[in-house]
Amino acid sequence: MISPKSSSIKRNLRNGRIFSARNENGAVLPFVFFAFSVCFAFLALTLDVMRTVHCASALTHAARTASLYSYQKAFSDDGVYDQSQMQSNLSLALAEINGSQGAPWCTAPAGPFQSSNATETPVVFESTDLKISQNINSQDPGDFYLSLRARRDGADGLSMRFLPLIYGFNNIVGLPVPAGVDVANPYRVVEVCAQPATRIGAGDASRLAPLRPWFNPALCSCFPLALSYEQMRVASQSDQTVQIYAVKVRGSKSSISNNAMNDILGCFVNLTPTGGAQNYYGGTAGAQSVNQLYENLGTFSNAHSSGVSASGVVERDSQIRAFDVSSPEFSSRAQQIASRVKALCSGRFYMMPVVEQNPLISQNNKVVGFARMKLVDVTLDSATNAFTILVSIGESRPMANASVGTQIAAVPKTGGVNLTTPAKDIFGARLYNFASNSLSAAPRGIVMAPATSPRLITGGSL
Repeated sequence: MISPKSSSIKRNLRNGRIFSARNENGAVLPFVFFAFSVCFAFLALTLDVMRTVHCASALTHAARTASLYSYQKAFSDDGVYDQSQMQSNLSLALAEINGSQGAPWCTAPAGPFQSSNATETPVVFESTDLKISQNINSQDPGDFYLSLRARRDGADGLSMRFLPLIYGFNNIVGLPVPAGVDVANPYRVVEVCAQPATRIGAGDASRLAPLRPWFNPALCSCFPLALSYEQMRVASQSDQTVQIYAVKVRGSKSSISNNAMNDILGCFVNLTPTGGAQNYYGGTAGAQSVNQLYENLGTFSNAHSSGVSASGVVERDSQIRAFDVSSPEFSSRAQQIASRVKALCSGRFYMMPVVEQNPLISQNNKVVGFARMKLVDVTLDSATNAFTILVSIGESRPMANASVGTQIAAVPKTGGVNLTTPAKDIFGARLYNFASNSLSAAPRGIVMAPATSPRLITGGSL
């Protein structure tokens, strides 16, 4: 008797001939082979596709990083637009990103077309990858946009190892193989615009010479003169025609009212960082605090003593303390402070913090934004130590060391509170209008900073 488990089963057919029959399990093998082939092909395709997706993500990051860095370089460090200097500055910025002063900033997957080729190479930007656009915003004709492309092509293209196998059967059935299936050339384009700054970085009084044509660390920090939001809100409106404003700095022994339409209430503030866990900035009481203000003003004209700190980081929601100009300690240095402010009336724009309400003397004042102002003149009433500082309101432009953040403020607050409140209207993000593909107009006199545009582009040519 023949066992049914035998690999060859003999069966007697009608004609009497005996044949060897296949094992019944053998009928499954073609299906297993087919399923395995499909899974392998899918896995292979997935590897190529996912590598391309990863590369596209790396290119987006590279384009965003480089465009945000390059945007402000089209302006001077105090936000003045100079057409003659713009191209030179942008070329230097791209060269720095490409690694002219060290390692390249960004890398992305590439190749390999040979076993010896690298699988990741630097993302290099050329002048043809950059585009400047002006007068394209119907709501703000003077707006300025920068587009930058990050790409993988030529020797940096992505070699497709498995995708060509998908088309391997085309020749068998007489179909053509599409061109370019063995290489992918992904690219991404990012557009950058200007939004109201939420953070001004710390200055560096020890670096007297500019690090770059567009950045002087000793000057690019917050100026220790705060303005009231109550009047700044009106001054920033686009229909205002007043150009010169009088910042009235008053003490506890003098009137603090603003009488004229071009008056803005202000106060001197201590922005010298102390490194305290609760109070990041210095106080306003005593001779030492007044001297910190005096030396801080000196950092903007290279007239400070050695070892002095420039203004620390100032963010939206930072708590800064206002000096009482009527105090004996301030009175003894008032003339010196006035002289230092007058020495800075040189035509440069400064970043001045704007506080939530009319200044609270000898108290903390919450920062809600930053104004871009030029010092014009200063007068001091020796009887009351009241300062009148004339300032010229500037266009809203990006300034060096200013940035836009969406997280909670990092600068410690009194009591350790780090909650971010909604932005005041003139310092809120500019809104995107889908119908006109435009951004709302920026108010006057606001410190701006580079930000990715709501019209973010993830494909397409420049």
